[in-house]
Amino acid sequence: MRARTWKVAIAMTEFAAAGINKVYYGERINDRCKVYITTRQNTEAGPLLGTVELPFIGRHSPDGFEWGYGGSGPAELALAILTDLLGKKPPHLMYHSFKIAIIAHLDRYQWYITDHAVTSWVKDFEAREAAAGRAIHDGK
Repeated sequence: MRARTWKVAIAMTEFAAAGINKVYYGERINDRCKVYITTRQNTEAGPLLGTVELPFIGRHSPDGFEWGYGGSGPAELALAILTDLLGKKPPHLMYHSFKIAIIAHLDRYQWYITDHAVTSWVKDFEAREAAAGRAIHDGK
C-alpha cells in the first residue's frame, strides 16, 4: 500500500505543477502487476482526484499487464494506456511501437507516466510515420 500512496502523491504534485489531467502508474506487489489511473477533474470546489485500475483489454496476454521488456504483457499495457488516452483502440503499429519505446523500459517495481508524456509520444510517432510516407491504419 505504501507504493500506491507514493504514486498518488507524485500524481498530485505533478497535477498541480503542470496542469496534467491523468497519471498512469504501476506497481508490482508479490509479483502481481497492478496499473492505476489517477485523474484530475476541475470542480467548483476545486480539483478532484480519482483513482481507478486501468481496464484490462485481454487481447495479448492471459496473465495481465507486465512491463520492463517487450512481451505480450507489455503489449497489453501499451494497448490499454493508449486506448484509455485516445478513447479508441490505437493502430497495431502504434501500440507495438509504444511498447518498444516506453513500456519495455519501465522500472520493474514502480513507475508512472503522465498523459502529457504519452500524448507527446503519440504526436512524435505520427509525425515520424507521416515524414516516412507511411499511413497509420486502424485495426491490425
